[in-house]
Amino acid sequence: MSEEITASYTFNAEALLPAYRWHQRRKLRLRLSVFLVVCVTAFIYGLSSSRSVPISIYIVGGFAALLVGFLIWMAIQYANRFFWKRRINAMPLCGKEVKWIADKDTVRCFLSGADSNIQWNLFYESVQTPAGALLYPQRNLFYWFPKTAFTSESDYTRFLDLLAAKTKHSVIN
Repeated sequence: MSEEITASYTFNAEALLPAYRWHQRRKLRLRLSVFLVVCVTAFIYGLSSSRSVPISIYIVGGFAALLVGFLIWMAIQYANRFFWKRRINAMPLCGKEVKWIADKDTVRCFLSGADSNIQWNLFYESVQTPAGALLYPQRNLFYWFPKTAFTSESDYTRFLDLLAAKTKHSVIN
């Protein structure tokens, strides 16, 4: 596959918001499992400690703690998204066109004043989503390749095949 695959889009918060949501969704299972382990541990501790308090108090308290924790988590997610969008829109590159060219050896990025050429072996992993693809050079840093940025569906499919061949690849449905 020696042909180049081109993708381009306007760099702004609205274009990158789907990528942010998919990136956050990847971490959702881990966060929820930690939260549930803490809740179950607290519940078991409550059951095993004092018997002078009725069990219904522990059950109601546990559900109340779950509800409050969930509401706090949702508020934090909303605040994170808000401040993330503000940071993106405040960047000097906001509103400029970003162009990606991928081939069998490298991924090149052309941005106003910031061009780069990255070898495939330097990427940590890649993730395919229904809206596009995330390419990770580091654990929490990603490059976004929206499905709509490619000139055709066949280019997008070839790009996904290249990602799967060149990186540790996973798929989110």
